[in-house]
Amino acid sequence: MDSGGPGEQTFREAASEVLGGFDPERARELYQRSVEEIGEEPNLTLLVWDESRERDVGTFLQSQFEENLGAKVEVRVLPFDQLVEQTAAGDYDFYHGGSIAAYNDPMDFLEVWTTDSPLNQSGFSNAEYDRLIADAKAATDPTRRFQQLAQAEKILIEDEAVVAPTFHPSFTRLIRPSVEGLVFHPYGVFVDFKYASIRKE
Repeated sequence: MDSGGPGEQTFREAASEVLGGFDPERARELYQRSVEEIGEEPNLTLLVWDESRERDVGTFLQSQFEENLGAKVEVRVLPFDQLVEQTAAGDYDFYHGGSIAAYNDPMDFLEVWTTDSPLNQSGFSNAEYDRLIADAKAATDPTRRFQQLAQAEKILIEDEAVVAPTFHPSFTRLIRPSVEGLVFHPYGVFVDFKYASIRKE
């Protein structure tokens, strides 16, 4: 996100610490502690949708869970409609999905996880998180608003582990030289054809 941060910084640059660093030893320690509390190795299933990139992501995550945690994870590939239906019903251990911003602000991602959001199908509900998002929506001081959004993101990712960001995708496009004026947006509608034209070759 380009906006949401103080001064010239993006929100991600200013709130980078919430994503933490790669610490497989700590992760394995926490996983082993959870196994001890449960009393057995859990049977975990990762849901991904039936698309080539998502299949690759599922295979990669499966290998990382085993290599870094010692966890055995089954990857189940589902048609997209079935994945949506199953996750909406809460019938999953965890799943891999993605989101694209409709507008250039961290609020677009963060307000999804409030208790009353129709897009929040995770069952996550946190009164402090809801308060921070509501206050950030009403804030007029950009610095205060940033602090509220950063605190909310910390609850979502670090404290409650509702989501675990994995990567930012990129896109490669092949455009015929005679096509001019295409506008590509990093959020919202991918391609704007308003100014597009085809030059006669």
